[in-house]
Parts: sequence; structure tokens; C-alpha cells
Amino acid sequence: MTDPETRAEKLSRELDSAFRNRADLYRLFLEELTGELGAERAETIMIRAIEQRGKEVAATAFASFGANDARAIGEAFLAISPDGGLMYPTDVKRGDDRIAFNVAR
Repeated sequence: MTDPETRAEKLSRELDSAFRNRADLYRLFLEELTGELGAERAETIMIRAIEQRGKEVAATAFASFGANDARAIGEAFLAISPDGGLMYPTDVKRGDDRIAFNVAR
């Protein structure tokens, strides 16, 4: 087995590759749907499907939070960011009862 640092670097590269592969699949799905249904309808379908998946993930990941837990939800989101936040670097601004962040990638 390799040392932990080498293994972590390899896993980081593999994770990045998997995310890029997923992006390529989205592109191909969009191209196929566009060819069959036209650009506007294809985009509508892709948006709806991606939003639905986001809702499924959020229902599990953020189910314990209430409507007034914006700061805690933001911190939880950042805590589960892939590769310890390296995949999607963020500029974070925190206040006592708020959090704002901008994903740099």
C-alpha cells in the first residue's frame, strides 16, 4: 500500500476525473435531447432532472435543519464539499447569524 499522502493525491485526481466524466455525460445527454426535442425543451428537462437530484440530496443531508438555520446549513454544505473543499474552492463570509459563499470553480 502506498503512503497516505500519495493515496490521498491519487484519490483526489480520481474524484476530479469522476466529476469531469459526469459533466461529459450531462453534455452528451443535452446534445441528444436537443437533437430530439430542441434546445429549449432539452434544457428544461435537464434543469428539472438536476434540480430533482439536488432536492433528493438536500432532503437527506440537510433534513435536521429548520427554516432559520441558514448559517448552520451553509456550514454543513461546506463541511461536505468534495476533497475537503479543494474541488470547489469557496470565498466564505461569515456573520453571527449568516453565511455567504461564492464557489470559485
